Amino acid sequence: MKLVRLFIAAAVCLALTGAIALAGTTGKIAGTVREDGTNEPLPGAVVTILGTTLGANTDLDGRYMIINVPVGTYSVQAKMMGFETVTFTNVKSIMDLTTTINFKLRTRVIDRPDVEIVATRKMVIADATAKTTVMTSNDIMAIPGGNANAAVGQTAGVVTQANGTQNVRGGRSDEMAYFIDNVVVNDPLQGLVGAQINTGAIQEVMVITGGFNAEYGEAMSGVVNVVTKEGGKDLSLYGRYTTDFFLGDNGQGYNRIDGSVGGPVPLVPNLFYFFSGEYTNREGPLSFMPPNGYYVHDPSKDIKGYWADTLRVNGADYDTSSLDLDHYNGWMDSSDAVWAAEKARRMEYYTLRGWKLSEKNYLPHREYNSYRIQGKLTYKIDPWKAKFSLGSFANRDQNGAYGYTYKYNITGLPYQVTKAFQLNGTWRQQIGTKTFYTLIANYFDTKYQYGNIDTVYEKTRKFWQDYRILSDDDLNYDGIYDAYLDQQPSYELPDNPWGFTSTSLYARGLNRSWERTEASYNALKLDLTSQVNKINQVQTGLEAKQHRCYRKYNSLPWDADPFKDQYLFRPRTAAWYLQDKLEFENFIINAGLRVDYLNSRAQYQKNQFYVDSGYVYPEAKWQISPRLGISHPVTERTVFHLSYGHFFQQPQFQYLFESLGADVVRRGNSIVGNPELEAQKNIAYEAGVAHQLGDNLAIDLTIYYKDIFNLLGGASVNDSVSGAEYYGYTNGDYGNVRGFEISVQKRPGGGVFSGRTSYSFQIAKGSASDPFEAYNNWRGTDPATGLQLQPPRVDNNLTFDQRHTFAVSTNFDFDKSFGPKIGSVRPLANVAVNIQNNIGSGFPYSRTDTRGKVIGDYNGFRTPWTWTTDLLASKAFTVSKFDFSLNFEMFNVFNRKNVQGVFPVTGKEDNNGLLLTIDQAFPGTDSISRYNTVTVDTGNLAGSYQVPNPYYSPNADLNGSGAIDRYEKYIAYKLAWVDIVNDPINGSRSPSSRNYDAPRTMRLSLSLNF
Repeated sequence: MKLVRLFIAAAVCLALTGAIALAGTTGKIAGTVREDGTNEPLPGAVVTILGTTLGANTDLDGRYMIINVPVGTYSVQAKMMGFETVTFTNVKSIMDLTTTINFKLRTRVIDRPDVEIVATRKMVIADATAKTTVMTSNDIMAIPGGNANAAVGQTAGVVTQANGTQNVRGGRSDEMAYFIDNVVVNDPLQGLVGAQINTGAIQEVMVITGGFNAEYGEAMSGVVNVVTKEGGKDLSLYGRYTTDFFLGDNGQGYNRIDGSVGGPVPLVPNLFYFFSGEYTNREGPLSFMPPNGYYVHDPSKDIKGYWADTLRVNGADYDTSSLDLDHYNGWMDSSDAVWAAEKARRMEYYTLRGWKLSEKNYLPHREYNSYRIQGKLTYKIDPWKAKFSLGSFANRDQNGAYGYTYKYNITGLPYQVTKAFQLNGTWRQQIGTKTFYTLIANYFDTKYQYGNIDTVYEKTRKFWQDYRILSDDDLNYDGIYDAYLDQQPSYELPDNPWGFTSTSLYARGLNRSWERTEASYNALKLDLTSQVNKINQVQTGLEAKQHRCYRKYNSLPWDADPFKDQYLFRPRTAAWYLQDKLEFENFIINAGLRVDYLNSRAQYQKNQFYVDSGYVYPEAKWQISPRLGISHPVTERTVFHLSYGHFFQQPQFQYLFESLGADVVRRGNSIVGNPELEAQKNIAYEAGVAHQLGDNLAIDLTIYYKDIFNLLGGASVNDSVSGAEYYGYTNGDYGNVRGFEISVQKRPGGGVFSGRTSYSFQIAKGSASDPFEAYNNWRGTDPATGLQLQPPRVDNNLTFDQRHTFAVSTNFDFDKSFGPKIGSVRPLANVAVNIQNNIGSGFPYSRTDTRGKVIGDYNGFRTPWTWTTDLLASKAFTVSKFDFSLNFEMFNVFNRKNVQGVFPVTGKEDNNGLLLTIDQAFPGTDSISRYNTVTVDTGNLAGSYQVPNPYYSPNADLNGSGAIDRYEKYIAYKLAWVDIVNDPINGSRSPSSRNYDAPRTMRLSLSLNF
């Protein structure tokens, strides 16, 4: 009923205000029409956007406003009886912003042609009341990487971490909201972006890094808004193929094909289509390798059956002779049929392997492939001034998840599959010339699965099919997943190139985690906008969502008593906002108010330690967010802006629902969700000035300050009676961020050079960088006091606090007349080169002693600075009616070893400081013999037997004596230690598990447009 009352209240507001705005898919074109020479206003002039039904007449002051202009590039024309017609071409409509076009009409003279002017967009945005960056599809395609994520990463204030996650102005990575065609595509469970759109479908991307208006919710740090393309009146074709095949074994096995087609639907007037798709496949990323390279399995050197009779099998004891052979935890050879089958199984799956140096230097088990499909149908009903769009996209990303502990047991490593699907229908209708409304019905879902794959199915899987994760069937109801029976990882065998029994290198078994999540929502959204008068554009909007959140998780699928979680909840959310944009001649104000509603609908136990304690239901949560932004255009080339706002973000659903049904007494160290969590809050201030220095040069300076409250954290909860403990989520963390950004842009014009340079400085401090920090670092009791460890309540450097960030993008564009001629050809003509330099200071981490105790301040040390240079060079040419482009991309041009993570004891990426001496590692003098003697005293098998020793490996028997002495054991230990420490991905490093950024990689691509 509360949700119904919310809808009624919002509907009343709609009726009273008479206006609502579509968030981020349309813009406004406005300006004046005056007489050339006298500068007198021309009332009654007709201004139209050619090729559309959009237009307006000027008022008594010669002013006009055209609202509801879809994002794109247009020609705008002004006409009046007795005056020459003037047309501005290349006029860009920018989402949520106003494009100003001022006309001056001359008195018509016979035989003088009408005037056509190519519009040049101002480099400072007069009505942007917060730091806003707008990129077109051409801008994105012109940088190395050529995708929206790469473009967002070049924006001032955005920090990109080694794992690819992005943080805006010191906020956590889940504090950004991603919109595609006005529909949020964040994963409701985890908060991160849940879907990516292929580059060929993008019309425009807007990045707002602070002070966003009340129409935007579900974010505290930033907004990324993507508008996709629509079909037009003419047929358009685009295609591109990208590969690194020319690098041979030094490549990644990278191939990508993408394309799009759009145009009118034959025989159906006013119906247009646009479809695009992309498929990517990569065998594995390159990495800087240790000096000896990477070892891979060499079947020709396998030792089949060498010690199969005594090979250890977890949980397997079979002895028909009642002999005491439990020391080997294995089987004696016999004629028993059961043993014969078991022996064959072991020889196939559990044999000592041979090894060889890899001929390729990319990481194993990091293969990746994806597809992205997008489509949109648009039907225009001109008599009604209406348009209906039906859009959809589907994504699939899947890859192997590498872990160094399984590097010599690759089949034990897991895979992950992420899928997303969206379907939406949009009805937009204009009422008169000053009002329009939009109704959107939308469905969005994300699916994620993680675990080991069915290797038999994998042999016949087609490229478009998903990995098949091992089943969670438990047909005998013993609590163990049948596919994982006897698959607990074991490191007790020396099955690695060094022949060393290492606790860090698994010899058999599967990864411990199995997970499936599904998160979806149905949404209905109503938006309405009206230009009430020449000053006020009033906006309001209402949205309601019905969510479905499912998770099944098991971290020990071979164990009858695992850490597990399973839930299905259907929370509801809703939002309403009201905003007024007041546009005076030299003053723009954006004032807004937003209301957010959450009902988790999740019952939970009163006392998590007692399953019979009864259940309670959490109360619905409400949040009210005021927003204010001010822009002051001092001149046509100088604009000041100020913004202030309260930004709330509801907790991601995973933190509300996790393990609500878990028996925390039976399984200790459980993490339990909290349906009573409050919304996180950010109070942000921003001020800035933008100035256009010349026709093609502009500079922007922005300063900001943020106080962050109610951040998600955690704390241990103990039961005084049972002594049980679990980790629960709280709103106990906080943060504070301050900084400034400077951007200088030189756009094309006045030469071949253009580019953008930005510098960002920030100080991001807080009590914790993520909700799991207390669980990872402060769980347990203090050995000195015997009391529960408590996280220190002091401001620490946050893990993503990169103090200094430089992004330098340099373009050289050579036209068709550039360069010397060779015969009739100019090889350097129509060549474009883009060079991206990204320089950043190090990220914080904590130094520890060899026992793990923090030395100095938490996160008080920093990794080294990094510097990466990427390049894109393109050569354009035309064949018949087709425009082609041959492109060459190079990443990390100078092959710099940029350190990403270090070991906390030493601060080095290649030394963990834990290497033992020979006396520490092997204090005794015992050797490992190839065979052990087993004596049977009674029965038919009485006698002595030479049984292969499962701890012996010829890889460690350096002199081939048949025994591994103390010194050979130590050499094997050191070689294994170097192998583990130098692995490109080692989870003991901080703040990233990677040792270095990726080395130099190159790609070629050929694209065509029609």
